[in-house]
Amino acid sequence: MSENAIISIRPKFVQAIVSGVKTVEVRRRIPPIEVGTNLWIYATLPIGAVVAVAVAAQIFRGSPDELWSSHGHNAGIAKEDFDSYFQGTSAGIGIELALVREIFPVPIKHLRSMRVGFNPPQVIAKITSAEARFLEDFSRFV
Repeated sequence: MSENAIISIRPKFVQAIVSGVKTVEVRRRIPPIEVGTNLWIYATLPIGAVVAVAVAAQIFRGSPDELWSSHGHNAGIAKEDFDSYFQGTSAGIGIELALVREIFPVPIKHLRSMRVGFNPPQVIAKITSAEARFLEDFSRFV
């Protein structure tokens, strides 16, 4: 059975993921996920809801230069912004997103009924299979 996690992403990047322009999510911190993990995409404020789900098809680790040269064209970010984001770090991660599906938004108030005290993760937070079923049941695919 696949693992499940919620990942927080800014709305402009969520739109790029849903539209297929952005297929690699880059991160400074290496989240504890594996290939095949279902990533429930939480669009940060002003949206404040889980709005899509994708599968972590591949995970790439390397220096910012290595990540840019091999995956920058799929990261949906300008080189200057990429460099600024990775400034001061020697390693990062790229997560190839596949099977992206937009879902009916699951707002924060419903996420808090899924898990008492739920707060959107800074990076990625694992969720249980029961919590993933809650998201699946709540949302209808559009």
